[in-house]
This record gives sequence, C-alpha cells and structure tokens, in this order.
Amino acid sequence: MKKDLVTIVTVTYNAEDLLEETILSVINQTYDNIEYIIIDGASTDGTVDIIKKYEDHIDYWVSEPDGGIYYAMNKGIEKATGKWINFMNAGDTFFDTETVAYVMEHKHDNAELIYGNYKKKKANIIVRALEQKNWLKTMPFNHQTLFSKTELAKQYPFDTSYKIVADHHFIMNMYHQKRRFQYLNQALAIFSEGGFANQNTVKMCIESLKVLIEHNVSLDELYQTSWYNYLYGTEQSYHKLQKKHTEEVAKMAWQLSTLQENHTLFKKSLSELIAISIWKHPIKKFRAYKKLLSRYFQQKQP
Repeated sequence: MKKDLVTIVTVTYNAEDLLEETILSVINQTYDNIEYIIIDGASTDGTVDIIKKYEDHIDYWVSEPDGGIYYAMNKGIEKATGKWINFMNAGDTFFDTETVAYVMEHKHDNAELIYGNYKKKKANIIVRALEQKNWLKTMPFNHQTLFSKTELAKQYPFDTSYKIVADHHFIMNMYHQKRRFQYLNQALAIFSEGGFANQNTVKMCIESLKVLIEHNVSLDELYQTSWYNYLYGTEQSYHKLQKKHTEEVAKMAWQLSTLQENHTLFKKSLSELIAISIWKHPIKKFRAYKKLLSRYFQQKQP
C-alpha cells in the first residue's frame, strides 16, 4: 500500500546556529515519503549556505523577504503537495528518527489533525498535550507536534493579523468547527525554548485572549486562562515597583474581579489594567503597548 506523502515545512530567518540540526532531524527520518520545504525570509547570515549544503535533500526552498513567520508558513502551505503537513521550524526537531513513521503508522483513518506531546530542550522534560476539556485555558499543544491534513491548511491558512499566535488561532478554529483530532500519547517534537513568543510574552497573552474573545468564550473562562493569570500576575509584580500607581492598579483589579458577563467592560478594564502594569517599560514601549491594546480590545458585543 502506498504511503501518504508528508510535507514538512521549515521556516527560518537568520538562524545559522539552529537550522542544521532541524534539517538533519527531517532528512534522517526513516519514513521514506517526505516532501521537505524550507522558507527563508532573506537571511543575511549563513543560513542560506546551510540550506545549499543540504539542497539535494530539499524539494523546494526559497530565500526572499516576507511579512513574518506566518506569512512564511503560508508560503509553505501553498507549495505543499503532501496529504499531511507539519511545521518544524529552525531550532526545533522531531523527537527521534522514527517520529514521522510512528505518526503515520498510528493515525486513524478518519483523523484530520494529529497531535502529541513534546520535550522541552533546555529543561529536558516531556510535556503532555492538554485534554480537550482544558483547551480554553492555555495553548493545547505545540504546533511542532501537529500533523494536519494539507487540504485543511490550504482552506484555512494562518491568519496573519496575529503576529505571535496564529497557530493557536488555527487550532481553536478547527476545535470549534468540531474537526476530528487524534491524540498520540507520544513525544513527537523537541521544542527549543526562547523563540519569538517567549520573547514577547505580554503580546502573546493579549493575542491569545483575543483568539478566545473572537470565539465568544465566557468571561469566567477568560479568567481561568493562563494568559489572563499571567497578565494579572504581571500587574501585581509591577505595581510593587511603581507605588504611585497602586491606587489605580487596585481599582482596575477590583473592577476585573467584580465584572459580570459583559465583554465590552472586560476588554476596557483589561486594557487599562495592562496599560498601568507596564509603566516599568520605557515610554516608547509603553505607548506601543497602549496602541496594541487599543487596536485589539475594540468594542465588540458578545
């Protein structure tokens, strides 16, 4: 029986110290029906030299300017011809050389999206994917472990209005459409911590809350998310450093704790709370965050 073609896409930019390990992880897979695509954002370091070193193992690659990580990932989707697609970006790797073969061997016939656990590279621990009942509380699983039907990825490309969590938006979109997910209780990827999202945690939290707001989750559910709790905790630690803002922070915290089911008030109060919480930052960054919050938390009825 002919094996399904699996497309692996690696997105990279100025990652000469990270890319080779990722490439080797892909081309050393024992599964023998892989299409490998690399999308580089016009790197100015030695990234392209590394790509050329392995181009005999790469089905398609390009190095040109793009609009960011999710623009590049969408370019990979456009070029993909496999039945399944996975994104293994520079710095991350498959768990071992048998990973793709394991996924294809254990997939259900009716599965549309397959996901599993991952290993934190620095911490050297295995992190289990969340049970679906907790998917509204935090990111359910790492996108590096996700194998989705390519036809789904082409029909629903990443929303590039999200700069950090378009992968989360895609997963939640599929979840609310009741697409068929299959969980494999197996580590499928090794995640290199310290990527773009980890370097922009406040923005990541704001975008993740926006994802849930767009799906009209309840206010109680928003309060239970890791993103809300991170922002609230950030506020609490910051106001200790800025005593003159204690009264304003306390007022906003009280408003958030007593709000009823009103998304408009929630978004207004949350934006003001976060704005107060980031006085620690230089004024230019503070103004940038305020603009970001103003744009994301516009008036919207539940």
